[in-house]
Amino acid sequence: MTRPWLRKSQASIVTAAMMTAAVLVWPYPANTSVYSPNPINMAPEAAETTIFVPESPESAVPELQQASAPARLALAPRLTRPERRAPEARPEVAPEQEAAPRRAPLLPNLFGTVAVATSAAPNGWVEHVGLAADEFANCIATSGCGNSATWRNAVERIQALPLRDRLARANSFVNNAIRFRSDISATGQRDSWITPTELFRTGRGDCEDFALAKYWLLRAAGVPEEDMYIMVVSDLIARADHAYLAVRVGNGFVLLDSRSDAVQSPSQVDDITPLITVGARGAYLHGRPA
Repeated sequence: MTRPWLRKSQASIVTAAMMTAAVLVWPYPANTSVYSPNPINMAPEAAETTIFVPESPESAVPELQQASAPARLALAPRLTRPERRAPEARPEVAPEQEAAPRRAPLLPNLFGTVAVATSAAPNGWVEHVGLAADEFANCIATSGCGNSATWRNAVERIQALPLRDRLARANSFVNNAIRFRSDISATGQRDSWITPTELFRTGRGDCEDFALAKYWLLRAAGVPEEDMYIMVVSDLIARADHAYLAVRVGNGFVLLDSRSDAVQSPSQVDDITPLITVGARGAYLHGRPA
C-alpha cells in the first residue's frame, strides 16, 4: 500500500525534475548539442555532454510551467535527444625525436705526435678533398664518368656493413681497382692529386690518390667525413714519402694502406714520421710532445 505522503513526494520530484529540464534548455536553439570543457584526467569522449532540448522551446516551456503533473508527463516525450556528434579526429603527432649528440672531433695525434692546425698546406689540398668528394658522389649517381658504375656498385655493397667491415672492403676494393702510377710519370709534377673523373677514366694513381679514392668511397658509403684524414708521412724504412687514409673507429684510428689489404692499427706500423694531414676541417702539421 502506497502512503499518501509518498505519492505527494513523488509528484513533487517529477514536477521539479521537469521544471529543471525546461529551465536548462531555455537559452539554446532546438536540436543543439552543447559540449562541456574536458575535466582533468577524462577522455574527450567521456567529457562530451548533450543537453535535452525541446523541439520548440518557445511553446514547450510555457506549457510545462502551466500544465499539471500528469500533463507534464505527457509532454515529456517532446523533449528529444539530438543526434550525437562524433568527436573530431585528432591527427597523431609523432613524439619529437631527440637528435643524437654529435661526437667531438678527434684529432689525428698518431705515431707519437700532436696534430696542430695549420694554413700551410699546399695550395688547393684542403678544398680538393671536399670538392672532389662531391664530384665523386655526382659521378656515381649518374654513372656518367667512365667506369663510375663499378664504383657505385661498390658503395651499394658496403654501405650497410658494420664500420670495420666497410673499411676492410673499401681498402681491398680500391687497392685492386687502381694501378700505381707516380705523379712524375703522369703529370711531370711531384704532387698532383687526382680527380674522380680522371680516376674513373684512367684507373691509375699514386699512394695519395689511393687514399683519396678510399676517402670518397667511404664518404659515399656513410662514413662521416670529419672521421677521415689523408696522412702524408715519411717512411723511414722505404726512405720515401707515403700516404695513408686514417679513419676514426671509436676513440682511436685505423690505417688504410695501398700496400696492404689489411686494416692496420698505427701501432703495427713502424718508423713513420707524419709530415702533414688533411681532412674536411683543414690541415694539420705534426710535432712531438715536449
